[in-house]
Amino acid sequence: MEERNMKMTVDEMRKAYPNSCIGITDVEFDEREQVIAGDVRYTDKSEEELISMAIRHTGIQPFYTSTSEGGLTVGAISA
Repeated sequence: MEERNMKMTVDEMRKAYPNSCIGITDVEFDEREQVIAGDVRYTDKSEEELISMAIRHTGIQPFYTSTSEGGLTVGAISA
């Protein structure tokens, strides 16, 4: 299992891991509560694995890099 620890902006995540669900920590938000950066920890886990990690309060947040009208979103599980 690959574990990384790279601080990346949303644009960097989008370019490096297009249309993926990745695991991030130390999430930074803007004034509208949108993600602007975070530490990329996992790039090889499934969405289900990342959600399970979030539920177990590991500090990992699932992050979807696909674009949408509202920008990028963090998974349904939030701190």
